[in-house]
Amino acid sequence: MASYLKCPACGAIRSASAAVCPECGYEFQDVAVSDSVTNFHKELMEVDREISASESPDSKIGCLMILAWIFLFPIMLCIAIVKMAMHTEKNLKGAEKRKANLISTYPVPNSRRDLLEFTTLIRSQIQSLTYMNCVTKEGSSIQAWDKVWVKKLVQVEKKSEMALAGDSKACQDIRKELEEAQGIVAENTKKQYTVIGIAAVAFIALMVFSNIG
Repeated sequence: MASYLKCPACGAIRSASAAVCPECGYEFQDVAVSDSVTNFHKELMEVDREISASESPDSKIGCLMILAWIFLFPIMLCIAIVKMAMHTEKNLKGAEKRKANLISTYPVPNSRRDLLEFTTLIRSQIQSLTYMNCVTKEGSSIQAWDKVWVKKLVQVEKKSEMALAGDSKACQDIRKELEEAQGIVAENTKKQYTVIGIAAVAFIALMVFSNIG
């Protein structure tokens, strides 16, 4: 059942979930909600530190690894495709799974200031891939986490439509951030398949010319 409160500025009755008074435009500040973004960021950093502590440093790639990549390319190509297909939120384990669950279930604030701050925090987590790392383990991980963050941004956009119904500018700003984030994810996927496609064609061409020679 919806609850209602009185506006401290004009005395109008408003919904407890409203961020702005419908009568005078007074912006309500909920201390618990205002602290939610800070608490979320703090919990997120703690889980990230645990993930970093459990990761082993990457080994340097030498000449033997480059040669192995060239001669074992078909196998490596299959592994890369499987990794991209399998590295999703459902495959996360341990601290990574807890981090994904924290992101997806953390309450979205409802005041204008907190919604915009929450949006900025989420948007800063979404990364673009380069053509150099898009088919690596790191690139696959980035793409998986980007999708988790975009799902959260969708939640924020939906919440803003209800809480900021009278603030079209704020809603547009949040929607723009969501569209840009979705564009980055789509562009990352495009880079991944472009690199795999080019590498596959190059390998096939090499095999064909080797047989002809």
